[in-house]
Amino acid sequence: MSRREHGQLAADPLERDERAVRWQITDTVYVVDFWHRLPPPPGGDPEKQGYKQDSFRVSSANSVEDVLSWARTNSDGRSFVLYVQVKAAGERGIVQIHGIDPTVPVR
Repeated sequence: MSRREHGQLAADPLERDERAVRWQITDTVYVVDFWHRLPPPPGGDPEKQGYKQDSFRVSSANSVEDVLSWARTNSDGRSFVLYVQVKAAGERGIVQIHGIDPTVPVR
């Protein structure tokens, strides 16, 4: 199998060795952050306003598609970012898997 490129993405074939996987999470917990820009004061520049974040912890989903569907249904026109919550070395963290956080500068 050879490398496949699509736009800026590159996908290399992966020979998955079960011995290389140390742990796997099957009861996935997701975090959904909804974002919307705050309204400007009278005469203010809307592009210079901050954002409001509404966060939800989503569990008991059958798949990431279920969570994406829930987020789209509940977005009310807001953008959203989807994360998977993980625990490693005894600490909780999140891994971004969908969307763009408007408060993080673009690289």
